[in-house]
Amino acid sequence: MTTEKPLHVGVVDTGTTAIRVLVARVHRANRFVVLHKERWPICLGADVFSGGVLSPETMRQTTEAFDHFAELFERHGVVAYRAVATSALRQAKNGDRLLEQVTERGGLDLQIISGVEEALLTGEAIRQALGSKHLELVLDIGGGSLELLWFHKDGEVADVVSLPLGTVRLKEQLNLQDVLDEADLRALRGHVNRVLEDHGIGPGERPSKVAVGAGGNVDDLADVFGGKKVGGYPSLDLVEMSQNIERITALTVRERMARFGVRRDRAELMSIAGVVLACVGEWLGIERLGAPDVGVRDGLVARFCRELAPEPGESGEQVAILESCRFFARRFHGDQAHAEHVRILVTKIFDELVDHHQMGQRERLILECAAVLHDIGNAVEHGGRHKQGVSLIEKSELHGLHGRMRDMVTVVVRHHRSAFPASRHSRYKDLAKSDRALARKLAAILRVADGLDTTQRQYVDDLQVETIDGEARFLLAMDEPSALPAIGAEQKCHLFELAFSLRPRFELAEKMLKGNC
Repeated sequence: MTTEKPLHVGVVDTGTTAIRVLVARVHRANRFVVLHKERWPICLGADVFSGGVLSPETMRQTTEAFDHFAELFERHGVVAYRAVATSALRQAKNGDRLLEQVTERGGLDLQIISGVEEALLTGEAIRQALGSKHLELVLDIGGGSLELLWFHKDGEVADVVSLPLGTVRLKEQLNLQDVLDEADLRALRGHVNRVLEDHGIGPGERPSKVAVGAGGNVDDLADVFGGKKVGGYPSLDLVEMSQNIERITALTVRERMARFGVRRDRAELMSIAGVVLACVGEWLGIERLGAPDVGVRDGLVARFCRELAPEPGESGEQVAILESCRFFARRFHGDQAHAEHVRILVTKIFDELVDHHQMGQRERLILECAAVLHDIGNAVEHGGRHKQGVSLIEKSELHGLHGRMRDMVTVVVRHHRSAFPASRHSRYKDLAKSDRALARKLAAILRVADGLDTTQRQYVDDLQVETIDGEARFLLAMDEPSALPAIGAEQKCHLFELAFSLRPRFELAEKMLKGNC
């Protein structure tokens, strides 16, 4: 299904050897067009794998890069983004400080992902490029780690292993020089084989003559040791490379740059990557690696394609508006777990009470947007946070949020705390009379949902609302039973009782209700 308007998304892959950013236009669940991409050669791994921490200079360069990415996303009208960091930041002792600086300065939320998640994203990119025909085993070699992904015949992931065999890590760990002599080659090969064995990967286990490779070094090596194409893409002949590895290991960095036409940072590491891939190929019986030239950032976009594709009955424009609100909210509060949980709760309450409020999908979207934005005023140190939140929304350029919809969202956010909507409140008074009652009900629902997560620990997994004899009975399903959600909701339910003429009551549901709510 196509969307009414294509969505612009942004992704950042903060890798070990470089930071890669991409802006794309998502058209539908399996198609996107790249609008802009950049590669910043900031090698986080050089600091981390030698000393365990990021240097002040690397921190400065990285935060300045993210300042630029935030401006880039704004310039391209990005409505959703994801920025991830991989092996180097997983290991950096001061990695959390860098995450804080990135958020504080540029407003982007940078998240550290696991090696498994990194591998799955690469696998998703390769699956989008090749389909499932040639997808049996993927080798993704980066600066900090090597990921192996095995796939079922239907294209679903069967197993993932993340190994500490990244090029920068090995260079620092084994003190490898530009030119690798016989002693270096023996040490490197022996280390790779030990790591494979230590991780329970036996020689010849799950053999696959043809696999797929990911990582910039795979693409460069495929230009040197090219093989028969895989799925229409170039490939790396591992057998030829293994037999002629000295073609790269015996050269200096400058000689590799001149002979193979590669950048310095690639020339410094391609010999190590070649030895690692040759060893793994021999160990697992792989003869060729397809080289489709995709990686983590392509996987992030592919995932956006899938996640932002409209559900049945939902338009692409609805998706874009909500994602724009999420993007905006992250600028003021990096951790959106509470807001997203409240959004889920308000939709459940809204759907459960549809016979009582008789509102439609447009009002449901207004409520979702208000839930995502309701806490952004916390970023402002002075004045009421609900009032500051309204001010921020009114000054923003949120995709699709204008006119009646913006007015309704601001009123719901303004009244999600204590004050009852009344004629003395200018924004509420300016609404059409028919919308005032709706805004009161939406604000009432948001208050209850916010109260249910007053601890911001997401206790409530699901809920059901039963209405009988003037009472709304909220049945709360929780994995960890707690009285706190009910207490929080009871403190914020007065507007609900007035708006719906239903007296709310909050109870812990029986365990069996969780699957039926």
